[in-house]
Amino acid sequence: MCIRSLRASLCGRSNRFQRARQRLCCVRRSRSPSELAQCRRPCAAGWLFICGEPFMLHSSRAGARAFVWGCGLILSITAVPVNAAPLTLDEAVRLAVRDQPLLRQQDDRAAAARNRAVAARQLPDPQLVLQTMDLPVDGGEAFSASRDNFTIYSAGLMQQFTLPGKRRLRSELQTQDAEASAITGVALARKIARDAGVAWVDVWAAQQAGALITEQVDQGGQQREAATILYRSGGDRSQADVLAARVAEQTLADRRDQVRQQLHRAQAKLSRWIGAVALQRLPSERLPVLPEPKPLDALLAALPKHPALRAAEMSVNKAGTGIALARESYWPDWSLEVDYGYRPRYSDFISVTARVDLPLFHADRQDRELAAARQEAEAASERHADLHRQLAAELRADYMQWQDAKVRLQRYDAEILPTTEARTAAALAGYRAANDPLSAVLDAHEAALDVRLQRLQLAAEVVRLRLTLRYFHPSSPAADDPVDAGQE
Repeated sequence: MCIRSLRASLCGRSNRFQRARQRLCCVRRSRSPSELAQCRRPCAAGWLFICGEPFMLHSSRAGARAFVWGCGLILSITAVPVNAAPLTLDEAVRLAVRDQPLLRQQDDRAAAARNRAVAARQLPDPQLVLQTMDLPVDGGEAFSASRDNFTIYSAGLMQQFTLPGKRRLRSELQTQDAEASAITGVALARKIARDAGVAWVDVWAAQQAGALITEQVDQGGQQREAATILYRSGGDRSQADVLAARVAEQTLADRRDQVRQQLHRAQAKLSRWIGAVALQRLPSERLPVLPEPKPLDALLAALPKHPALRAAEMSVNKAGTGIALARESYWPDWSLEVDYGYRPRYSDFISVTARVDLPLFHADRQDRELAAARQEAEAASERHADLHRQLAAELRADYMQWQDAKVRLQRYDAEILPTTEARTAAALAGYRAANDPLSAVLDAHEAALDVRLQRLQLAAEVVRLRLTLRYFHPSSPAADDPVDAGQE
């Protein structure tokens, strides 16, 4: 940015900065140190030099504020890469999938489940047992361990032995959790690639719509000026033509501002996935041509391999493991304890204790747990079936909409756009020949702009739907890799 723009931005924020700008012009015209001092004296201001140019600050407080604001302005300008390459669709998708906290979160969950799987295979920690037995508390021998022969101080270890089958199944549950988290990450990577691509298309469409409207605003301004000249020169144009041209120009300017709002919203949505890079300019050429998807029957046949369905299938497998673990609960665990007892002035003892769980009341415990595990397995199977039906319905709808949008886009290119351009040319020729009023030209231009905007939105919709179809079945084998799931 040039120094004049910086100076205008810095000095134009308040009336004090406007006066400082006038002093600055005086300084630049000064030839001698006395004239320079004379220009400085009325404000008693400080001086700020940016890029070698002086800026006068009205007061110390205003100077401090302006200095901080000016430095921030310079930093914000230098932080934006001026010559950055346009942000393409493939680059936006790659950035969204490569640096994504949601995917790292899934990786952390999978790693945590794998660690728990190792821990679940281990036996419980042994327990240290310390106790004092048969210590008298009254009579002549109260709290004395040396005047009786039955007080014992003992120390021992107790180990609980969980059955190997239970430990194996519990570890398998955690392993299945890790696999489900990894597969969920693949599905999430596809979803992120789809959403980031759709957001990129929204930004591109808003930018192109703004360019079309801006072009029309320029043409409207020229028409207004021409109508004004003809009206003032006493030609055959009325004041109504001038007012109509002005209203059309103002309406187009409002539409341009509305599209700018849409652009800002679209950039904010895109920044959800790629951060501040979403503010980078996009290519001005046509949308990229994505490869054609496979036929609908082939996509439906490959749908069971979708990572979202595979994750649901892992839930079904996990529920089956839960049933096996519930069956293992009928077999009791046991524990072993070894103690060494010490008696002052008497013989020591060694004791060995074994404990076994007795599942006597299994009707209200083990049977209930087994029934619950079976019901959870049924629920997981139903969720899998429902998700398959949901994805199949979405796939059919998106595929049909994509085909219909392509047909409509071809009609726009082959019929509607040429007819609209012919109408605009005819209206303009009639206006120049004084056969048609200016309103006919304005109406033709407005209709042409609407058609071009509709064609633009339709082209963007075709790409959006193609990105959605790519979510169901990417065309590259690398789509199973969460890092490359957004690339084809």
